[in-house]
This record gives sequence, C-alpha cells and structure tokens, in this order.
Amino acid sequence: MAELSQDELEAIRSHPLKKGLNHFRTTFKTKYPKSESANLTEIVDRLISEAPDGGARDIILDLILALQSQPAARVIPSQIRTGPLSGDIATFYGRLSSNQEHSKYVAPLLKLVLNEAKDTDIWAAVLDLVVRTRPTPQPTTPPLSHPSFTSSFPQTPCSLNTGGFEDTS
Repeated sequence: MAELSQDELEAIRSHPLKKGLNHFRTTFKTKYPKSESANLTEIVDRLISEAPDGGARDIILDLILALQSQPAARVIPSQIRTGPLSGDIATFYGRLSSNQEHSKYVAPLLKLVLNEAKDTDIWAAVLDLVVRTRPTPQPTTPPLSHPSFTSSFPQTPCSLNTGGFEDTS
C-alpha cells in the first residue's frame, strides 16, 4: 500500500470520510444481501470476475464516483500529474466505464470500503489504484516534414549568355 506523505495525511484528517461512503455500502448490501453473512472476500472476488456484466460494473463505478465526490479527493494531491486526486479518479472512471481498464484492480479498495477500514487505508488504496492503472503515455513521433516548395516546380536548366553584342559602328 502507498506510503502517505504528511500533506496527504493532513488532507485526510482535515476531510474525513465520516458517512461519505455509507450510501455506497447500503447500495452494495441491497444488491448483494448475502454480503452480510457470507465471506466478503469471496463475494468481492466473484463480483470482480463478473464485472463486464452491467450490474457488477455499475456497483464498481458507483464506488469510484463516491470516492471522487469526497472532499478529500479534491485536496489530496495527485501523484502522477499536477492537480488533485479527483482528476486521477475521474480518468480511471472513464477508462473503466469504457472497458479500457480491468476492474480487478478495484478489489483491494472495495474490500477496504466494505469492511469500513480507516480513512488512511482507503485513500492509500485509492492512490495505489490510480498509480497502478495510469494510462501509459503514447510515444510521440516528430511531425512529418513538409516537402520543399522547389520540388513541386519543374526544374528546367537555365543558361545565361554573358556575352553581348558589340557595337561595331
């Protein structure tokens, strides 16, 4: 799990989750009522394996949105670019919802949230998630060079006569 900096710890202390994820937990327990009595790890693992299914993916996306909307997400700095963590979460949400990212990376975070882990553990897992799944930069190639203008004109040799008429009068 990510080692949190002093700035990150202060942001988390200043903006606790409190009941911020309770709506997500209630929604999860409504959709998966056996989660109260069954082994939570098994349920999460099964859910992750079913994630391409609309309902399973929706619950994972709900978690990502719930975390993005938390005040701490707007003040914890990103570890991969300039700006807050909420931007990284938004990028991950877009990649996950468009099937560019696999939901298996969410499992550790989902388990922490459902087990009501400490805020610091949850946010460390979020930071791990966005760092692990950040898009790889596409290699850039230099732009194509423009053809020279002279090559588009016919090139006819030009001869110059340097001699002239002499005035013989």
